[in-house]
Amino acid sequence: NPCPSLLLTLKLAMGFMARVMVVLMATLVVARKKSARVVSKRRSECLATTCRGLDESNPNCVLECISKKCFDEIYGNDELEPGEVDVKRQKQFENCAKKEAYEKAKEARRKKNRERSIKEEKASKAAELEQQTNTKKDEM
Repeated sequence: NPCPSLLLTLKLAMGFMARVMVVLMATLVVARKKSARVVSKRRSECLATTCRGLDESNPNCVLECISKKCFDEIYGNDELEPGEVDVKRQKQFENCAKKEAYEKAKEARRKKNRERSIKEEKASKAAELEQQTNTKKDEM
């Protein structure tokens, strides 16, 4: 028979892992929604600027404007004809563009965190140097 304390430990660990999974899944859902909003906003910007005045039945301009990388990857060898709808490639493109938006946002957060760390480190060194200077003055 298994030890009761082992069973309790396993139950606690499983409960903890379940809570962690819920948090991770919720975080992913929020990130996906935000990425979808970024792509939608980018689409609107492209329609208003780069692809303004072009026939809407030709989506290549908008797709390429949203993400050149994803456009080349998904449609590169076989661009859409005017009025053509390809649901499979459309979903692939949207997933690619959302992933790209997510990765860009993640890299921006990393860069901001690195800059913050550097700034905090500089402030810490400056405070330490000031403290050393004040200690030397006090000793004199």
